[in-house]
Amino acid sequence: MIQQMSFNEANIMVVDDIAYNANLSGFLAADTKLTVIEAMDGENCLDLLQIQKPDLIPNGPAHARFERMKPHAK
Repeated sequence: MIQQMSFNEANIMVVDDIAYNANLSGFLAADTKLTVIEAMDGENCLDLLQIQKPDLIPNGPAHARFERMKPHAK
């Protein structure tokens, strides 16, 4: 049995150069209060951060390369 989870409203930016992974994040959040912002790479992420203000950018293997994103997030 799958346990139902509840989330507060939030914007999450997923950065992944594999489109399937980014799309999967959006699919999993479809029936929640989460909005997934998909960035295809670090450069795309930095561009999106100029207009989007995510509440969360999950850490991944490339996190250290994108430390300069922090000032742009909420």
